[in-house]
Amino acid sequence: MVTYEDEDDLTLHERLQQAYTALRRATDDLESERMYYYEDPSDANREKVKKAKRRVREAAEERDAILEEIAAEEEDEASAW
Repeated sequence: MVTYEDEDDLTLHERLQQAYTALRRATDDLESERMYYYEDPSDANREKVKKAKRRVREAAEERDAILEEIAAEEEDEASAW
């Protein structure tokens, strides 16, 4: 899970921006680990790729959770009309 500095003070959109940044970084790390694995297909490098994939998955799940919060908030605002 991604942690945020002063998370209570951040808006959902700011949290979403940070989640996208974390996802981009995790994806970049995964690409890098895959390149190392292709150069040296050792068990250690395979484990690094697995860990990088998990970080990408966790970052994507965090982003999706924030998107769901935003959608629920917008739905609440729309129903208030």
